[in-house]
Amino acid sequence: MALWGKLDQANNAPEQTSVIAGTSYRGNTIFSNTTPNAVVNNQVAGLFGVDQTEATVKGRGVTPGWVIVRQGTGPITAMTASGGAGFVTGDSITVSNGSANATATLVANATGNLVSVAIRSTGLGSGYVNNSVVVTGFNREKHVTVITYTGTATGYNNTDVITVSNTGFINATATVSTNATGGTLTFAVTNSGRVANTTANAALVVAIANSTGGASGGSGATFGANAVASSGGTLNSIIVGGRSGRIQYENIAVVRSMSNAAADAEDTIFPDS
Repeated sequence: MALWGKLDQANNAPEQTSVIAGTSYRGNTIFSNTTPNAVVNNQVAGLFGVDQTEATVKGRGVTPGWVIVRQGTGPITAMTASGGAGFVTGDSITVSNGSANATATLVANATGNLVSVAIRSTGLGSGYVNNSVVVTGFNREKHVTVITYTGTATGYNNTDVITVSNTGFINATATVSTNATGGTLTFAVTNSGRVANTTANAALVVAIANSTGGASGGSGATFGANAVASSGGTLNSIIVGGRSGRIQYENIAVVRSMSNAAADAEDTIFPDS
């Protein structure tokens, strides 16, 4: 019985075991793997059926047949950001498509545009093959932009303070301006706070207090708040460190007549053209 076949599929993979980082794996168990840490920690190890065209395109000593590919991984070490609107310093992003997600904190200017990024967690120090596979996503936290009220306000004071809260998140604050009778209220947001992007305005708790935190002398107003998520923004120059981008090829079975699948997971590693 043959130890391997010429078809690019798991049941044709070499039956003998291969040692990767001190552990033995049969061909079908690592067939076409492109997932970090699935076989060996801190690398992507997979077995691929490579036809003549793919071997020629790849070069680098790769021959048609069965080839083990080991790709190094690394942590997110840096990135830059620009543009967007409505951001506040402390907003965050999640970096995925590695063995563990990385996170980063955004820095914005006074007008809500992005200016820089600070890496908060690198993704447990590994897991990203290269910057082209990194997937980044803004978490789109909401920030309070407007305070509203209904009713007939009276007795409020210019030193009163508005606080907008939502359990587990950062409170927003605003100052109050009134007329001579403590009515006709207007507000200036002094800290826009931060809530989850799924938070409805109706879920925001708006309270008013005097300058020392006691009860306001005003009455007749019911307060509300509008929270708006950031928009736009671009994450640039994502840098992956460690051993990311380092690839090793090992030919374990030469099969000149290897028949490759029309389209599969290996195409990014062994392109057809």
